[in-house]
Amino acid sequence: MTLRKLSDGSETILYSGTERLLVSADVCPSLGLQPNTRRLAQEELGHWTDPTPQKRRMSVVSESGLYKLVMRSDKPEAKDCQNWVTRVVLPAIRKDGSYIQGEEHVVSERHVAGVMSEDELLQRMRW
Repeated sequence: MTLRKLSDGSETILYSGTERLLVSADVCPSLGLQPNTRRLAQEELGHWTDPTPQKRRMSVVSESGLYKLVMRSDKPEAKDCQNWVTRVVLPAIRKDGSYIQGEEHVVSERHVAGVMSEDELLQRMRW
């Protein structure tokens, strides 16, 4: 497991393979929440012991646990994320079966004004 601290010192992120784990004591206050993770599923929680001589034991949340915490927050920054997920991502998944980053900026050619046509999106996605 590798440890990374953001440059401003605001969050500690642990990486276990490709999975990101965030220290709940960092995440909860930034979302305006008490460091209470009781409502998260067991697989969204964990504990990590700092390998330094202090051996601090920290509660960590998975990425899905983070999203649940964001959805519970009343902070304006969290509201922006909540709105994006509920107004853009989830409807796209329901309609198309998936969400492609940036697809909310795509307008079909039937529309007069748009940021990018469907053809332009497909062209940009080609490797």
